[in-house]
Amino acid sequence: MERKLVVALLIGVIIGAIVVVSMTIAFPSNSIGIEKGSFAVTASYLVWEKDSMFYRKDGFTGEVSSGINDTVLIQYGIDQATANGGSVFVKAGNYNATLTLKDNVTLILDKGAVNITVLVDTDATCKLEDYERGIEEHYVNGTINMAIDYANARVYYVPLIHFVHFSMSAGVTDIVVHLLPAGCFPNNMHITEMTFSVDVAPGGASTLNASLTDGTTTMFVELSGSQTSCCSVGNEFDFDANSENLTLTYSQSAGGSASKGTIAILNHNIP
Repeated sequence: MERKLVVALLIGVIIGAIVVVSMTIAFPSNSIGIEKGSFAVTASYLVWEKDSMFYRKDGFTGEVSSGINDTVLIQYGIDQATANGGSVFVKAGNYNATLTLKDNVTLILDKGAVNITVLVDTDATCKLEDYERGIEEHYVNGTINMAIDYANARVYYVPLIHFVHFSMSAGVTDIVVHLLPAGCFPNNMHITEMTFSVDVAPGGASTLNASLTDGTTTMFVELSGSQTSCCSVGNEFDFDANSENLTLTYSQSAGGSASKGTIAILNHNIP
């Protein structure tokens, strides 16, 4: 009888311990302390990669979800955080994700978090902290209004778009469409992108080309076949407004049609 009583008491103690432990694990924490990261301290959601699997921890419930689709796991955290505001921290790892950053959310990419493409939702006011690239970008209504380049210790402000409209005959070569001489702008600029659009596609084997250069770096766009618009890829550069000329040229190979077009140059002022 005494032996049965002792066993019963032991079982009761064990069950009580399990209940206490389970209650402790389930207790919501509201945010997650980040052990690894360049600057982040807490986040609403924490995402990490291990052995080609991806994991997401909910800072409100402590629940951990896993799967092989990193885009779905991370995007869920962004979608949930947008309701009341919050942040999603993605730890270092090899990903293959394309994400849409939404209103009222901060997305933090740890140094070493690679192969992540970030788009910004239309009209979203949000922030991207990308410590792999060393930048911080602030968006208002879906448009970047400030970027901090940690690597070069620079701040870029509201983006500007410089438009050039032109009308050209077929077969022109290396025509200077627009020349911005030194001293014509009050601020230095960081040239990020050039877009080229025309009303008539080149057609056949003909090509349309536009290039923008400060004399050292050249940004280039080519339209061919049925294309009526395209944008440059890479070759961003800084333009010294006091000492450099900015030259835009246009060329069309033989056999093409006369065209009217617009070239837009996206840049940020550098204080």
